[in-house]
Amino acid sequence: MEHELKVIISKGFADYFLVVREIVQQSPRTCGRGSVAASLVSYCLGITNVDPLAHNLYFERFLSPGRKDLPDADIDFAWDERDEILNWIFAKYGEAQAAMISNHVTLKTRSTIREVAKVFGLPPGEISRVTKKLSGWESERIAEIVAKHPVYRQDDFPPPWPEIFVLAERLRGTPRHMSVHSGGVVIALEGLDHHVPRQRAAKGVPIIQFEKDQAEDFGLVKIDVLGNRSLAVVRDALAGLKSQQGIALDY
Repeated sequence: MEHELKVIISKGFADYFLVVREIVQQSPRTCGRGSVAASLVSYCLGITNVDPLAHNLYFERFLSPGRKDLPDADIDFAWDERDEILNWIFAKYGEAQAAMISNHVTLKTRSTIREVAKVFGLPPGEISRVTKKLSGWESERIAEIVAKHPVYRQDDFPPPWPEIFVLAERLRGTPRHMSVHSGGVVIALEGLDHHVPRQRAAKGVPIIQFEKDQAEDFGLVKIDVLGNRSLAVVRDALAGLKSQQGIALDY
């Protein structure tokens, strides 16, 4: 315990553990998972339900004084309860201090060819003939894919396809839109505006304009607040077991 506290305090993560503890306490069926289970401090705070001493877990797997890795605690909630937890976080800390992380969605090979081909007025069937065969070749040039890959051996690409491939190559990888990270939340008590730009997502959720790795580079620590359908299924099954059979299981 003394070793863990020394590492946690020296890295300035004491507040992080207290914030995670508060979030976990919002649901009696929730606990942290992942490498955070290797922390005795997390176990004593009620963040996890696993005693790392009993299972001989290695604390440095979670947080090490010799690495720059940030702590990473994943907190699962039933999928239909997660929005309530997020709203609690935003209400407690304020949207100027708490927000979700964004994802920058870029044009991939298939979507780029499809969008450029639409501009040239090609029919959907013709576009699909080409794009449906593309899969997992983001590192290869488009012209080389269609010229050399066996799936296109029997295909011809008359004009305007050559020009489409050239334009698509230039556009591939450019930002298309911004989406919300699956569960990453950042909290900065001094205010997020001191670190990153903010905006509101299409569904009204406050987000920062940086992705996960960029946010960490600016000193923000991510907390994953995730929605899990399996937890909701287990919850509803146990509720049905109690109401229909009179059997109550501790969960």
